[in-house]
Amino acid sequence: MLSLINRANRMAGVIAGGITAAIGFVVCYAVFVRYLLNQPIGWSEEVGTYLMLWAAFLGAGYTLQTDGHIGVDLISRRLPRGIRTKLEIAKHLVGIAFLILLAAKGFEDCLLSFRLDEVSVGALAIPMAIPQAALPVGAVLLGLQMGERLLGTLIRSRVPQEPDR
Repeated sequence: MLSLINRANRMAGVIAGGITAAIGFVVCYAVFVRYLLNQPIGWSEEVGTYLMLWAAFLGAGYTLQTDGHIGVDLISRRLPRGIRTKLEIAKHLVGIAFLILLAAKGFEDCLLSFRLDEVSVGALAIPMAIPQAALPVGAVLLGLQMGERLLGTLIRSRVPQEPDR
């Protein structure tokens, strides 16, 4: 199961990287046609914004997996190992609870937009459920990765360690 979570987040990270490349292409294309061909396009900002949402939310779990998130451990790393472990467990539990709420609310909003057939106000009239789906999908992937981290912390806390020096 843990291997599946890690593979899913690695795949999501690769997809997020591909989406980021697509954003670069869309922006370059928009600049090219606007300034060199004098034919501005109206959809590039909308597409770029929605792609950015997907890249950010898909990449969040992978970023946690690779320890890429910013963290402040100035105080916690000075604490004794037992307290530090309890703090890390609490951090993961609070994070998972928050992500469950975020995923549930995001899914609820996405479903409502789908039922109401909401579309974007831009030139493409994209169904809003598509960009809104990035939130619950990303929250689930990040929550699963955080659960994997929690499990790792719990397993390490059961293994006898050398005392802190």
